[in-house]
Amino acid sequence: MRFPPRILIFKERSKMYTKFFLRTAIILFFGLMIVSCGVKARVDIYMEPVATGNEHLDTKTGAMTIEKEGVSITVEPLDASDLLLLTDDKDINPYIDVNFWRYASPLYTVFDINIHNKRDSKVVVDSPTILIDENGEQYASLPYDYFKDIYGAAPRAHTQIVYPDYRYGYYYPYRYSPYYIRRVSNTNVQGRRLVARETVFDGAKLFSGAKRGGLLVFERLDESATDVRLAIPEVVVYDGRRKQRLDFEFNFRQIVSVKE
Repeated sequence: MRFPPRILIFKERSKMYTKFFLRTAIILFFGLMIVSCGVKARVDIYMEPVATGNEHLDTKTGAMTIEKEGVSITVEPLDASDLLLLTDDKDINPYIDVNFWRYASPLYTVFDINIHNKRDSKVVVDSPTILIDENGEQYASLPYDYFKDIYGAAPRAHTQIVYPDYRYGYYYPYRYSPYYIRRVSNTNVQGRRLVARETVFDGAKLFSGAKRGGLLVFERLDESATDVRLAIPEVVVYDGRRKQRLDFEFNFRQIVSVKE
């Protein structure tokens, strides 16, 4: 049976609309499934402590403690899962990037530091910590002012943040730009700035018995870097009018998991 032209057109349009709504429903379904699953950490890179005999090693956390002249310093490397736990809201976490599939990757190489002054006199730590790889490349710890600059207040609804681009090594083999730009709502920008202000270690002045902790944040190490040394070059100990400078060094090995 041959149908009139109007009926044929109506049938074709019905098929087209059905396909459109079906595809839209599938996309929305999978989108809701991804969002409902929450954020998971992608631990492709992590740090292993390398003991030299001068430190106390916590085998469970990978933290190392060195004590000199009554000054105790503990350094612990943090991976993506550790950084993800810093905030309840991943959108205000300044140290991770969350992709479409809800996987969190670190934007920086981060260590947790804790200093305890067990002396009877004052201790001052005000110089940047240095991270040195086996090729001689040096990275100074990033101060809070760095995050204050990139997350500065803006009158617009969104702010463009420039991040180092570390994605091209595996997932984007043809992307060679060293940076990528991401639009972040200003509400989240303010939250990230506050988190950075509360967590970044920017030096300390410790009186007897005092403790101080925070995060040592570095530009993310290249994946080819393996053996790295974290140096705290100037810990100044005051003893009356005299002052003594102490150096602390911690050794780590960067492990890059095999991507299949």
